[in-house]
Amino acid sequence: MRRLGRFAFFLAIYCYLAWRASESLGIPLDPASFAVGIAAAALTGGTLFLINNWWDTITRPYRPQTVRLETRETPSQITWVAFRALLLGIIVIVALVAAVIAGLPYLLP
Repeated sequence: MRRLGRFAFFLAIYCYLAWRASESLGIPLDPASFAVGIAAAALTGGTLFLINNWWDTITRPYRPQTVRLETRETPSQITWVAFRALLLGIIVIVALVAAVIAGLPYLLP
C-alpha cells in the first residue's frame, strides 16, 4: 500500500508541474485531453504496480530466506501462495483474451 501512496503523490506532483509549465510557456492546455492523458498514465502505472506485486509473489519461493529461531511461514505455505498467484494471473490473462475475442465483432465494422 505504501507504493500506491507514493504513486499517487508523484502523479499529483507531475500534474501540477505540467499545469504550471503550460501556463508559463503560454501553451493552451485542454483539460479534457489532460485528464485523459493522466488517466492513461494512472492506468498504466497502476497496471505495472499490480504486475510487479504479482511477479514478486510468484518468484518469492526462489529467493533466499533468512531463517531465525522461528518463522511464521513454512516453505510450503510460500510455495502455495506463489502457485495461487500464478494461477490467478493465468486466469486473468485468459479472461482478458476471451473478452477481447468476444468483443471483437462489435468493434469491427
